Amino acid sequence: LTKLSQGNVTLHFENRDRCLDGTFRRLSWSAYPDPETEVVYAVARDITVQKAAEDKLSHSYALLETLHRAQTRFIEGADRYDLFNGLLNGLLEITKSEYGFIGEVLRSENGHQYLKMYVITNLSWSGETQRLYERTAAGGMEFHNLDTLFGHVITGGKPVISNNPQADPRRGGTPPGHPELRSFLGLPFFKGNELTGVVGIANRPGGYDIVLVPLLQPFLSSCANLAEGYRDRLRREHAERALDRMARLDDLTQLPNRRAFLERLDLEIRRAQRYEAPLSLLTLDLDHFKRVNDEYGHAVGDEVLRGVAEILQSECRGTDYPGRIGGEEFV
Repeated sequence: LTKLSQGNVTLHFENRDRCLDGTFRRLSWSAYPDPETEVVYAVARDITVQKAAEDKLSHSYALLETLHRAQTRFIEGADRYDLFNGLLNGLLEITKSEYGFIGEVLRSENGHQYLKMYVITNLSWSGETQRLYERTAAGGMEFHNLDTLFGHVITGGKPVISNNPQADPRRGGTPPGHPELRSFLGLPFFKGNELTGVVGIANRPGGYDIVLVPLLQPFLSSCANLAEGYRDRLRREHAERALDRMARLDDLTQLPNRRAFLERLDLEIRRAQRYEAPLSLLTLDLDHFKRVNDEYGHAVGDEVLRGVAEILQSECRGTDYPGRIGGEEFV
């Protein structure tokens, strides 16, 4: 109006108007002032569909770039926190949201569901919460109270949109001093029929619309795939560690076996030579052990070997390294 009053012949601009039903329309205006009559003639064209298509295309490009970077990080072996932190930051930028989280849905021993965060925006509002965030963020903060907006995503398995959280009966409240929650969008992601996790974002200007849900489906699918990929990676690493442990420990006594002990011995010899330090090696075997097996059986012999191993482990210092190199021979 200021520009029109200054005599601009034609003025073009776009704005967004909220309708009575709560939806928004995007309008493109052309305005022409008549100074003599002090009347402004204006024509508005509804460009909602056009702008939605442009926004969708722009969001799609940005979303694809975010997902591509995440997949690259996963292939390069990035840890889970760094991977999902990049995903969350990309999502916040695309949706113009202030903060959010990505979390995994787990079950406690009593079967109750809870949310363990892969990543959450740092919303520390006091020294105590800042220390809590620093202590738990990378390992995953846990939330067991599901009487909340994000809790309804878990219990219902469906998207939750709240553009007036203060009056929303599903809201469980926030701790004192927590940043204002003006709007919220919570989305579940699945692997097959199993609820795997939840994405939550908050405080988008103008709130959230249901049309965002299908647009973000590729993001949710990627979260599910990456979460399952990390689970598989952890299972594989756990199995590899177990196999390595089995390959290096004597099955009966749980002491390092011959192979593991000789590797350590070689290392200690080199260390002693480098620093010109003394090195002691003690070898021992059990006298008349064959008689134990012959008179009392191999089961009792095994108990004797385990007992000797326990004595060695309890008597050794932290820098000592006991092992069983075969039969009744220990080092």
